[in-house]
Amino acid sequence: MLYQIRHVTRFDYAQPVAFARNNLRLKPILWSGQTVEDYALIIEPQGRAFPARAEAGLANVVRLVVEQPSRTLTIESRARVHVDRAIPVPAPSDPALAQIAEWARASRDASPAGPAAYLFPRR
Repeated sequence: MLYQIRHVTRFDYAQPVAFARNNLRLKPILWSGQTVEDYALIIEPQGRAFPARAEAGLANVVRLVVEQPSRTLTIESRARVHVDRAIPVPAPSDPALAQIAEWARASRDASPAGPAAYLFPRR
């Protein structure tokens, strides 16, 4: 399967903003059976984009800083992703969703791959 992904975020400010900082989690990750064939990040007005600290776990995080006064900020992400893996089919012996939720709530795994990273809000 070949996916063409386009995501646009637009901020409209009531008055010109002289400084904007964002953490972007837009670029798809490399995953088993998934390849990012092309990726582009378009920012208007232009800003500085650089890798953020690696605290986000299973995500490509980019720090964006725009220091040019503007009333709008548009962030566009375009990706072409090829996915070639078998569609998972639940087996009769797989746990029910309610059981998985119970295990996730009881887990003490605070790593980026642990369930807490997906269940609870973070700063």
